[in-house]
Amino acid sequence: MATHTAQAQPAGWTQASPFNITESSGATLTDYQIRLVLDTASMVTAGQLRADAADLRFGTAASGGTLMDYYIERGVNTASTVVWVKVPTIPALATTAFFIFSGNPAATSASTINTFDYTDAVANSATQQVVVGQPGGVTNSQRGFRFKPNQDILVTDFGKYEPSGTTRYLTLFDVATQAKLAQQQVSGPANTYTYAQLAQPLMLTKDTEYIMEIYQGASDGYYFGSSTQINPVLTYLDMRYCNGCTQDTFPTNYLNAIHYGFPDFQFRTTKQVSPAPVYALGNVATTLSLTSSSNSVGVGASVTLTATVSTPSAAGTVTFLDGGTPIAGCSAVPVVAGAAQCTTSDLPLGARSLTAVYDSATGYTASTSAPFSLQVTPLVSGTAIPTLSEWGIACMALVLAGLGLGGLSRSRARQERA
Repeated sequence: MATHTAQAQPAGWTQASPFNITESSGATLTDYQIRLVLDTASMVTAGQLRADAADLRFGTAASGGTLMDYYIERGVNTASTVVWVKVPTIPALATTAFFIFSGNPAATSASTINTFDYTDAVANSATQQVVVGQPGGVTNSQRGFRFKPNQDILVTDFGKYEPSGTTRYLTLFDVATQAKLAQQQVSGPANTYTYAQLAQPLMLTKDTEYIMEIYQGASDGYYFGSSTQINPVLTYLDMRYCNGCTQDTFPTNYLNAIHYGFPDFQFRTTKQVSPAPVYALGNVATTLSLTSSSNSVGVGASVTLTATVSTPSAAGTVTFLDGGTPIAGCSAVPVVAGAAQCTTSDLPLGARSLTAVYDSATGYTASTSAPFSLQVTPLVSGTAIPTLSEWGIACMALVLAGLGLGGLSRSRARQERA
């Protein structure tokens, strides 16, 4: 990812780099989390980013604008650093520029799980805090459930509901690899859902299968009962267990339509839209079109020129040119809502070739319009020279006179006087 030193950026930061997001669903998105993959290793090597990425920031404008919440998922100081950014607004059906900032040795990390959506402990519980069945069970065992997320989710806490009130091991396994992804001891009273925060939140991938387990020691019990209750963001697959095992054993036994345990976890989500927005590193490419309120005006008459940038979110200025020379009063006209306008009465007599040049704001490429032809006609006694159509009428009158129609009219007039 190429970076550059910007003239205006948050105080203390020396590097700014644009990226752009294209929305194509037709809806304006609010507080949308977008997943970026950045080459932070190159930035660190170039001295543009701290090795721990603590000075990484994201903003809505080159000067910072609104600094956006972000979460570094993994891969700091690698070519594939995964970062989620919560964007306040993404305009519908448009490509919009945003900015990455770095280069502040004194900064501390602002990576936060608040980048993701969270409602409450029940709404964001894996099992929606299921309570069914009766206590009992086998000691030195694991009980839990197999599931898959219906979207990417960020797991932040492991939890339990059990009859003994003892400290338990909660373990999350990957089904395909049987790897132990995370393990956490959770304390708390009996018959109460209690949670402990993970040292490092864990991102689970859509449609990947996982197993969540609670371990029973030599004197522990658990609840069990018929239920497939699961959060709508997840899909329940089956109950998984092992007997005579440890908290590190991958469970291979299963039962259907039942919950044993009960292990649980808290998670956070991202907003969903289809098709999802896409991002690209670098400036937003633009094109510029030029129109006029008239194709022909008398010399000294006013005409309004409008330059429209292809990206409505673009800022910057437009300069209007006549034959390559800036038109008086039409230089550096601000772009508002993707367009700039200038009204002028200073265009010289004759055929004019007008163009507009977009001097982009940071994050957008500059562009020049195609030439626009405008005819400026002379005035006679304060009135413009007749147009071609007016000349045509005059010529027709002469033709009629030549055919004798004019003579017939004069003869009739003499007869009437007689």
